[in-house]
Amino acid sequence: MKKSLLYGVVLVSLGLMSGCTNSATTTTTVQSGQSTTETTQLAGTTSSTTQSSTKLESTTQQTTSSEHIAQINPAQALQAAFPNEQTPTAAVNHTQTMNIAVADEGSRFSVLYYDMAQPLVLNSKELNAQQPIAHFEKVQYDSAEQAKAAVNQLNGQDGAMGVDLGYSITGYQQGAAGSTYLSWSEGKWSLYVQASNSEGQDPVPTAKEVVAFLEKNYLPAPNTAGQIAIHLNATGYQANQITWQDNTIVYTVSNNDAIAALKMAVSMAK
Repeated sequence: MKKSLLYGVVLVSLGLMSGCTNSATTTTTVQSGQSTTETTQLAGTTSSTTQSSTKLESTTQQTTSSEHIAQINPAQALQAAFPNEQTPTAAVNHTQTMNIAVADEGSRFSVLYYDMAQPLVLNSKELNAQQPIAHFEKVQYDSAEQAKAAVNQLNGQDGAMGVDLGYSITGYQQGAAGSTYLSWSEGKWSLYVQASNSEGQDPVPTAKEVVAFLEKNYLPAPNTAGQIAIHLNATGYQANQITWQDNTIVYTVSNNDAIAALKMAVSMAK
């Protein structure tokens, strides 16, 4: 209101003073003691607004900086926040600092893991702009049959070529849609490695590495179905997935590194 009043006084004064052509001179000429007082008050108001903005900016900086609190052990931070949930205890492969975000939606519990230069608090909003390196998920289904179907086991041994993977385990290799699949079974687990033909990838070395790892490490025991899917031609945290059924619950761990995904799953064996 004050700004509008001042503009009105100046416009009326300009209309009355036909001999003045310079706006700065006009303003100086019509200023009275009262007008000067109004100008001083406006200047004071502007200064107060600037100070308020400065305070707001300072508060924002403090809020942002509070996000940067080191997590000495992400698994411990997760356990403290969700003490009733079982999650992987094996360290996710990372080269810098691991940060984590959690979503609890009742029938679905999900954890994303990030490799970043700066440590953040659990569920920091800054993680929204980052790409995760690993994932853990627990989904509750209405029945064991639904849970088994969700595992979606792949069995591709019919008509495939046998490959010795060591430790008396035979894999079966066959091509499909530009890829080569090498699959085998261990107990209730089905496993496969997918390789890209166009990129000249060979699934055998990776399959042998997985078999050797599982000779010394034990996976969780699924009720009826478990699957390990390794995609050599994929990138990102979903490239390698391990899924298994525990009655009406399906667990899934994903990682951009196949052996790291196995370590996550092994850490959940009861």
